[in-house]
Amino acid sequence: MNNQVRRIAWAITGAGHYLRESVNMIRKIVLEHGVPVTIYVSRAGKSVLKTYNLLDELENLVKSCRGCELIYEDQEDPSYASAGKVYLNYFAIVVVSPTTFNTLAKIASGIADTLVTNLVSHALKARVPVALVVPDIECPLESTVPIVIVHDLCLKCRDVCAAARACSKEALRVGLDGLPHIDFSKCDRCGTCVDACIEKAIKLDYKIVVYQHPLLANLVERVKGIGVAVFGNPEQLWNSVLNRLIQSLPR
Repeated sequence: MNNQVRRIAWAITGAGHYLRESVNMIRKIVLEHGVPVTIYVSRAGKSVLKTYNLLDELENLVKSCRGCELIYEDQEDPSYASAGKVYLNYFAIVVVSPTTFNTLAKIASGIADTLVTNLVSHALKARVPVALVVPDIECPLESTVPIVIVHDLCLKCRDVCAAARACSKEALRVGLDGLPHIDFSKCDRCGTCVDACIEKAIKLDYKIVVYQHPLLANLVERVKGIGVAVFGNPEQLWNSVLNRLIQSLPR
């Protein structure tokens, strides 16, 4: 590792668990330690950031830091040229946090057909260290879904959907099934629909339990076998790798 490099690449995929913690860690690196971060966001990652009300926060953070950059997959050419920065002695490390099971499986299989997997593939070929935070390692875990509709409760309602009528963002629509559905590209979790719903079928911050995929352990071992560090949460990543790395970078 070249200690003259004073920049970190951080990729965000479409996992909700540890998303807030990942954004907070980026903030810590940028504001407390003065290290610029280039953030790569997958298509799903952008959608999930918006759903969790974190997209504007991340964009404002990047605007406040000279040298920081935010790269969206949906604004990239299919060649993902921005991932080639790993060959330019640009990054001290490439972090993917949080990492979805889908992204983990692609990295383990050598597939590089997205912005994030392409970035990791190039980093491995450029001998830039790569670290993943895979929340599913800690399964079973309790996670939080920002907003859900419990349709079993909707079936009790015989009125025109009051929640859909109350939504000024047009983020709720009544489908052909007669039930309301959320357009996450428009929803900002304002809570108006929650208050308007007669049957209280719309829930904010809904708790779910996630169990480990049967292939997870095998995939984790495979990515470790190609030299990728894997952690169960951002705090482990910080204590094992990032804190020491940041301290070694030139001031």
